[in-house]
Amino acid sequence: MTKTIERTHVSAPIKPRLKVGVRVLSKGNSIFVGSADFGIELRSPCAREIVGQLNGSLSENEISANLKIPLEKVGEVITRLDEAHLIDTQLSKLEIYSRFNSHLKSESTQQRELALDGAHQQIQSKLIPELAFTTWLADVRDGGVFNIGSRRDIDLQIIGENRIASLLFGIMLASGVSNTSLLSSQETIQTQDICAGYFRASDIGLSLTRRTEELSRELSLFPLPQKIKKSEDLFPTRSLRVVLGKIPADQIQDWMSQGIPHLIIEDPDGASINIGPLVIPGSGPCLRCVRITREEENEIWKEIEWQRAFAQSLETPVAVAHSVAGTVALELLRFIDSGESTLIGSMAHIKYHSPCNTEHRNFAQHPACGCNW
Repeated sequence: MTKTIERTHVSAPIKPRLKVGVRVLSKGNSIFVGSADFGIELRSPCAREIVGQLNGSLSENEISANLKIPLEKVGEVITRLDEAHLIDTQLSKLEIYSRFNSHLKSESTQQRELALDGAHQQIQSKLIPELAFTTWLADVRDGGVFNIGSRRDIDLQIIGENRIASLLFGIMLASGVSNTSLLSSQETIQTQDICAGYFRASDIGLSLTRRTEELSRELSLFPLPQKIKKSEDLFPTRSLRVVLGKIPADQIQDWMSQGIPHLIIEDPDGASINIGPLVIPGSGPCLRCVRITREEENEIWKEIEWQRAFAQSLETPVAVAHSVAGTVALELLRFIDSGESTLIGSMAHIKYHSPCNTEHRNFAQHPACGCNW
């Protein structure tokens, strides 16, 4: 296996292609190119013909020759589409598995063999929806291939014992974050873990560690080996942590000193739950900043937090667990792909009975906290 991701920048002619989901509509003497959210209008009389050729297999020169349209006109249309972030103009190669990439065979031979390889076709089928996510990230011009491959460079640890933790574990694996692990003090799978997710009723009583290792190979977007050899280049270089529920202070301090970003998801409080903040050590507020701020604003908060520290954690309803896991997964993937997230220095408050009306609270570094000294 290999995790090599190559972004090709050679002198070969650019072969532009429309991004996934882009629509082309006639509008009188012009055409509209875009989606329901945004787009541009092209008034060139040959715009529709040119756009129809943007399938990733033809260069600007070839399009010009095929349509007998001046190269300058073709370039103008492509430039406008590129500035509007509606086309891909770069090529990235994603090496998935050593069995799919042999240096002893020609590229044409490999392509013929891959067309008949069921496992490779399955991977391609699973990749398509994920690429529809990454291709629309800012400044992405290779269809999102490089970003998807880079997700394997993340060491993600999900620390928790509730439904949200197990659901998030599966989502992140299936989204290409292959080095995702679920850490829990719970030794076996319990009845409450069954929540229309990845654990089945037949899993009750099984070792949680062993079952999650099996699920890692079943759910991972990219193939995982049965055993990892030390000589193989599989070890990620970036780390990320997600904690659900109570967090030991010494663990937080370790992450702060090591510069490891970490996201906090609090235990449910009544019929609501708080997500965040996503702490970036050395940049923005830490968890202690948040605690000091809340204590200053609400005189009973310290007592509430004390009681919660020793109270038994509540399990979330099935629908809430799925909703929160999906929301958190999207924010984590956005952070992994682009370094951005709404949860950086911010907390999202989700109410069970009005989930679409999420409240956001921003925090700043507190002068009484040592994280900014």
